[in-house]
Parts: sequence; C-alpha cells; structure tokens
Amino acid sequence: MKLNNILKLKAVVLMLALMGYNSLQAQCTTGSSSGTITPLITWQTVNVTAGSPYYLDFMAAAGVTYTFTYCQGGASGTGDPYLTVSNSVPTGLAFNDDFCGLLSEIIWTCNTAGAHRIYLSGCCPCSNAPGGTMAYRASANPVVATPCAGTPSMNTILPASFTTCPSYTNPSMNLVTNYSLSGLTVTWQSSTISLVGPWSNIAGPTVYDYNNLGANAYITPTVGVTTWYQAVVTCTNSNQSVTVPGPSIYVAPATTNVVTYNESFEGIPFNFRLPNCSWNVSNMNACLTYTSSQANNRSARTGNKYATFASALAGTHYYYSNGIWMDAGVTYSASMWYQTDLNLGTNFSNLEILYGAAQTNTGLTSIALQAGGVVSPVYKSLSNTFTVPSSGLYYIAIRANAAPGSAQFLTWDDLNVMVPCNVAANQPNLQISGGSSVVCSGAALNLTASGANSYTWSTGSNSASIVVYPNTPMSYSVTGTNTLSGCTATSVRNVMLNPSPIITMIANPGMACPGTSVTLQASGAASYIWSTGGNGPMVTVTPTSSSVYSVTGTSNGCATTQTLGLTVYNSPTVSASSSRNTMCVNENVVLTGSGAQSYQWIASNTSVLYQGSPITIMPTVSGPASYTVTGTDANGCTSKAVVNVNVEACTGIGQLSSAAIELYPNPNKGDFYVKSTDKVQVGVEVVDLTGKLVWSSASQATEVHVSMKERASGVYYVRIHKGDQVQVVKMIKE
Repeated sequence: MKLNNILKLKAVVLMLALMGYNSLQAQCTTGSSSGTITPLITWQTVNVTAGSPYYLDFMAAAGVTYTFTYCQGGASGTGDPYLTVSNSVPTGLAFNDDFCGLLSEIIWTCNTAGAHRIYLSGCCPCSNAPGGTMAYRASANPVVATPCAGTPSMNTILPASFTTCPSYTNPSMNLVTNYSLSGLTVTWQSSTISLVGPWSNIAGPTVYDYNNLGANAYITPTVGVTTWYQAVVTCTNSNQSVTVPGPSIYVAPATTNVVTYNESFEGIPFNFRLPNCSWNVSNMNACLTYTSSQANNRSARTGNKYATFASALAGTHYYYSNGIWMDAGVTYSASMWYQTDLNLGTNFSNLEILYGAAQTNTGLTSIALQAGGVVSPVYKSLSNTFTVPSSGLYYIAIRANAAPGSAQFLTWDDLNVMVPCNVAANQPNLQISGGSSVVCSGAALNLTASGANSYTWSTGSNSASIVVYPNTPMSYSVTGTNTLSGCTATSVRNVMLNPSPIITMIANPGMACPGTSVTLQASGAASYIWSTGGNGPMVTVTPTSSSVYSVTGTSNGCATTQTLGLTVYNSPTVSASSSRNTMCVNENVVLTGSGAQSYQWIASNTSVLYQGSPITIMPTVSGPASYTVTGTDANGCTSKAVVNVNVEACTGIGQLSSAAIELYPNPNKGDFYVKSTDKVQVGVEVVDLTGKLVWSSASQATEVHVSMKERASGVYYVRIHKGDQVQVVKMIKE
C-alpha cells in the first residue's frame, strides 16, 4: 500500500476542482539538479538513480506538449515514482502519481516558454526517488499565431452548467478552442439576475494569450446564489466582438429527508464529493468518496460509488448525513455496511452509528457500535434500533477511530434508516368489535375497527365502521395503519349464519278494481305479522288505489320481510248514445257504447240483454225507454252509462187518426201539405231520424205548406199539433 495516499488524494481533489496548485505541490519541487535534458519528438530515456529527490532542467517552448513517463517509450521503474513539472521559480505546474498504476506519467502542454524542470521523487512528496528509467519526448513545434481580423469565430466555454453547494470551490472557466491568433482580448462577465443579463465585467479586458490557454481562464469564486457567465472576445485590429455563452452555476438548497432514507452514494458526481449540499464530514482528507473501485478492496457494496475512512490521518473522524425528520414515539432502525482493505490491519476501531440534532461531534447518541478493532475483508452489516426524544430533524453520524500506520482504508456503503414494522411499538393495536359471530342471513351486521389511525376493509370501505348484510358465511378483514410509523396490521372477523326464512307472498286475484276484495297469502315461515295489522299466513284487503303490503315472517329467531305491490286499476269511463232520441214503434234504433273493451245492454222496460257495441234494437211498445250499458275494460273493471229514447205510436205513411188531418203527397219531392179538414188550426214540425228538428211552421193554420227541397232524401217524422193532441206521421222524401 502506498504511503501518504491521503495527501495524494487531496492533491487530486484540488486538481479535479481545477484550482491550480498549492503548497502541497511546492513540497515536491525540492532537491538538487542532476543535469539538463532536451526533449525531442522521438522518445528519449534517462536513468533515474535511487536516492534523494532531484530534478532535470529543460527549455520548454510555448504550445508544445511534453510527456514524462515510467510507463512507455522504453521506460521502466521500481517503487512508486512521483513526477512534478515546475517553472524555474520553482512553482508546480503539473504533477502525477499512479496514472499508470504504481508508476506515473505526465502529459503537459507549455503555456509560457522558458526554463522548466521535471522533478523526480518517491510517492510522498520529496521522498527518496526510486530507481528506474524515465522516458520523455516533445510534440511538434507550436503554431505561429497570425493577427486577428474581422469578427472572432464563436467558441465554447467549459465546464458546462452545473449545480454546486454554497461552500464548494468552483472550477475555472476557459475557452475550448485556442484561436492561435494575436490581437485578441477576453472580457469575462457575470449576472446574478438571469441568463440574458444584465452583465457586469469581472476581469478584463485581458489580452488573449494564444501560447497559454490557461492564462485566458476565469477562476470562478465560491458563489452563494445562482450565477450566469459569458465571455466577450474582441479583435482589437477590427474592434469587432463575439459573445460566447458560458455556464450557469446553480446553488443547491439545503436538503432534508424523511424515513425511509437510503444513501448508497450513487448520486455523487465525481470523487471526493458528498451526496448533497447538506452532508458534511469532520475532515475532508480522512473522509473520502469514490465513483469507482480502487485498489486493495476498496469497492462499492451496491452500484459503483462508496465512502471510505483513510487511516493516514490519525484521530476520530465523522460523516454527517443531511437532516432526516424523525418522530418521537416511533422505533427506527439504522444500518450500514463496511469492509476493510486486504492488509487486514487494525488501523481502525470503534466503528459507530450515532444520531444528533446537529452535525457536530458533541451531543451524539449511539445507535450501534463495533467496539475494538474493525477488520472484515468482506462487507459486514452494523445495525440497531433507536428512538428519538422529540420530533424534529436529526443527523446520522458514522464515526471511526483511525490510527497511523501504513495506508489503510475502512470502506462503507448503503446507509439505511427505516421504520421496522416487526417492532410492536410501531404496529397498530388493531381490533374489530360489534355484532355477533353468528347472525341471521341478510341481517345488518355492524363492525367497528379500532387501534389504528386509518383503515381499509376488504369491502373497499375506508371508514372505521362498516355495515354488511351477509347471505353466506363470510370473512371480513380490515388493515389498520399507524400514521406515525406507517406500519400496518390486519384483523379478521369470521361470520357464521343462521338461515333467515325465505318468504313467498301472493295475491288472489293478482290485480283489483276499486272496491274489489283481494286475499294476500304468505308462506315459508313459522309466524307472520302483516303491515295491515293482521297475523297469520292470510289476510283480506279491499284497496281503493294501488298499494304495497308487507309481511314479516319469523323462523328460528330470524326474520325476513317480504313486500308485494298490488295494482288497483281505475274503472273505465263509459258513455252511451243512440242514433235517434225519438222514434216510432217497431222502428230500428242504433245504440253505441264507448270507453270500454266489451259492452252489455239492458232495457228499462224489459229484461232482455244485448251484447256488443254498437247494437240495433226495435222497440215494440210506445213510451219513454232507457237503455243501460255496462262496459268492461281490459283489466276486467266495469262502469255503466244510460241512454234515453222516446218511442211514439206513429201512423203509417199517409195514415192519420180520426183527428181530421191530411198529409199529402206522401211520398213527395220535398213539398207537401198538412190540412185540417175540420178547419181547426194546426202547427207542424219535421224531425230527421236522429230526432233533430229540421223544419217548423211559424204559426198555426188550417193548411200548412212544407218545403224541404234542400234536404236529403230519406225518412222524416212530421209532428202535427192540433189543440192538445199530437199526431206523428212518417214522411218519405224521394
């Protein structure tokens, strides 16, 4: 295992953040000169003598890329070499360790021409250099810049937009394409308002250095609010510019979670970043995260990403989760998985899961502890249950003690906080009450659940109480949920049945007319009670309108109620009419009934019955007569109507009584005369077969002329009034 790996990782962190080089690298730019080299396009080699750190001088040309390697070009090495390129100050410009495994390689492009050095040392900065052979070479000569003209071409700025935490140092921004032109300036601008500005100049104008692309970069400071960037590239020869859109740096808000909470580190964007802005560590050099497997058993339990403790920095170190809301009265469980590297050393001890109200090493309460040395070549779980004293935000801490020694790692993954529902305190005390276990079939059964905060019945109901009507043996289940813990429990009520009687109810007859008596009869039970107040299997009713009757039958203590609707039909509205109101003896008259389906007639002066409508009858005696018709509708209901006619003893055609009256001619064409032979004045009326008056004399005379030429041909009756006598004569108009 390499020494001082923590310091190397810190250097990698800073390089990934593109923050340049700090005093850590400066420690690797010490030692004594061991000569001068001149890198060419072809590979060259130099023997590296094991011993104290030293360097080789060389002249670097701007724009040329130089490679120094123990991995290719005929190079070889032993131990763990460490390479640093610096200028003559010296200031570290590039460094590398383990780009080729335990060996190293630097590929570096010169931005500013001049004297430079390649430092050779061991793994820890400035330790004894290992033995071996280093190879080196240079790329082609740099392109000679030409003066700019017109409008500069559009460019691209890296990095792309990203989200950062308020406390994170952000990377520098640079133009992707090297213009290879002289006479350019770069002015960087920012806005905290929007991506369209307004914009403020932040570093310029600056002369564009075509030999040193990094000199044109803008190192983004730590920002507390979302900030937008762009660069204005201007050709001073033409005074024309192009605006290059830059990235947006979004500042992430604080993050809180609720249980269930799981952290597998799969969301970290790259090495040495924490899951979100609300996570924290006590020492960033001892608490590290990775996005892929590393040497010596450092790997994720699930996925590709994980966390480690590094033992190179002795002491007690902490990871702190973001805030997690937890409730008092709930039992929680916390777990994590860990393994140590293959050296199986005892650099780590007292691995512990804790919780606290703040991200601090004070006021923490232990959840689970692996006391003593922590050694496990395979992932092993550490877990336990716990409760919090009051509801609020809490932070989970993972703590380990690290002892110095050879570089070792304690890797951990998959922190989980959940509510275990197999704990009695988290489960609802679910019960079902109400009703009997044996009920009558079809009877109402009231069931009530208690002991939980919410309920779901097998019937689909979500209320605490339900009403059911079982007709077969049934099982009713309810699932109750404890709102605080989210845990559930299920209870079941099994219901057996006593059969309820099956009641059959009939009416005889099945329908009724007003005033008709109907017999209601029930069967299927031992005893009965009717809605009419009667009891027994049979009752008689005389409804005047449609009605509903019910009967409750009881057997073996179970009762069933049956209902029956009885329809009472309205009586038909029957009317009667005759073809004439006045007629002679032995003449036909037509009687018509309406409003019913069938008809029966009877005369007032006889017992003869007639069926149908219309009917034709011939009265044989004179005098008033009435005919009563009984009409029956389709439902069998009846109603009556009466029609009256007057039957007169009429003389025949041209035949009069001894009252000395003549009517001539008869038959006629519509003109005829009525004459009193004894010179007594008479009045005349003419009626048709329906009894309608069609002609009458204005006054009485001994001879009356009647003119009915406009009338239709047929039979008419002539009434002749002579004193208090009336004679009726049948007259025929031809």
